Amino acid sequence: MRGHWYTIAPHLGDRWNPVPRPPSKTHRLEIDDPMLGKVRIRSESSRAAEDGSRSDALVIIVHGLGGHPDRPYCCRAAHAVLQAGADCLRVGMRGSDRDGEDIYHGGLTEDLHTLLASEATASYEHVYLLGFSLGGHIVLRAATEDGIDSRVTAAASISAPLDLAACQRSIDRPGAWIYRRYVLRSLKNLYSAVSARGRGRSPMKAVMAVRSLQDFDDLVVSQRFGFAGASDYYAKASVAQRIDRLKVPCFLLCGLDDPMVPREAVLPYLDRGLANLGFHLEKRGGHVGFSRELDLGFTAPKGRDAQVVAWLLSQKRR
Repeated sequence: MRGHWYTIAPHLGDRWNPVPRPPSKTHRLEIDDPMLGKVRIRSESSRAAEDGSRSDALVIIVHGLGGHPDRPYCCRAAHAVLQAGADCLRVGMRGSDRDGEDIYHGGLTEDLHTLLASEATASYEHVYLLGFSLGGHIVLRAATEDGIDSRVTAAASISAPLDLAACQRSIDRPGAWIYRRYVLRSLKNLYSAVSARGRGRSPMKAVMAVRSLQDFDDLVVSQRFGFAGASDYYAKASVAQRIDRLKVPCFLLCGLDDPMVPREAVLPYLDRGLANLGFHLEKRGGHVGFSRELDLGFTAPKGRDAQVVAWLLSQKRR
């Protein structure tokens, strides 16, 4: 029950006591997609300096599956970044605003690469990546790719799966129905907007009838991105088989009792002595939620965001 508590309680707490969004400037970026043409994404930039001057360090925050850049965990992380003296950019993956532009998947790093090459990040000397859940997987996947921007200094992921197939099996198990229902509702809302704009490749009626994450990935993700099916998508997109290709120092924070990302989606890939991968497996944690007393050993306030941000910025000295 511990993992459920640390997953659900913070979510309910954010409803009762909403996290304020940090003051930010909205950026709209167009991506050239070979199938749909122009696809737009939104990002929100905030600066740590009171006078509005830029820091030399930027932390890019990536939301999880079915999320968006204004989710409480993204805003809370942004506040931690600003308090640490760095600027931040909360990015929304394509379609996350329910604007019908497109959908995304766990191996889609093009949005992140395009953002790194954009004017919104151009003046920063050091760039750090911070992703939550599936966003954490995308961040790690990007960190394994040869085309990663040379200014990316380090990357951190929170509650990210490494093996997408193992994560899917966990979410689709009978005991995880409450999480599966939540995820599928978000994904169907996202796809509904895409279908309404005539950009969908799968019949809306069939998508609404989906009852498992695997079926959604079979019907929607695979059709959109040319995979042979869900299993092909998981095999080709998962960072698990690429974890030895990390180009920059990376850090993974996971809860041992995470009810959405099981141990088998993470642990088998950690015992490899990889120079660029550090990790912390926390007993008092669930999915994205952790104890407020979490201490990773950094001279920063206790808690998930302040400690992980401290690790990220410490890599600048390294």
